[in-house]
Amino acid sequence: MNTCTTESPKVAGIHELAREHLTTLCDEFLDGDPVRIVSAWRMAERMDPEDLADSYEGPYGLRLRVIDDLGCEQAEAGCHERDCYEAFAALRLAYGKDWPREALRDYCTVFEGFEASRADAIASIRWDNARSSYDIHKFCDGKPEKKAA
Repeated sequence: MNTCTTESPKVAGIHELAREHLTTLCDEFLDGDPVRIVSAWRMAERMDPEDLADSYEGPYGLRLRVIDDLGCEQAEAGCHERDCYEAFAALRLAYGKDWPREALRDYCTVFEGFEASRADAIASIRWDNARSSYDIHKFCDGKPEKKAA
């Protein structure tokens, strides 16, 4: 995938309004911590949409849940609450349950110019890798979601 840039040409419609959030998500997949995205995805699913939609409480509450899940260092490393968690909350509300994959797909299509099938493949691979990394992290921290039989 190309690098995430904010110097793409202007895009009409809703994607232009979401450019900052989509770019933040892309940066997290490429340069940040995809484990944090998976944790935010899991925690946002458990939050009341009205709470998540609050411009202050939504990102802050999501951040606190991710800290509980991953620990403070990993939840905050290289991520300012107003950047990451605001983007995560907004994208969850906009895209629904599968927000990380769908938002990354849209970023690849709209801002990087990939064909829809290629963008979908890239987003799916990145999302599957992030979920695997999360599972490995949770196994290593002694709190796996699935216990061995």
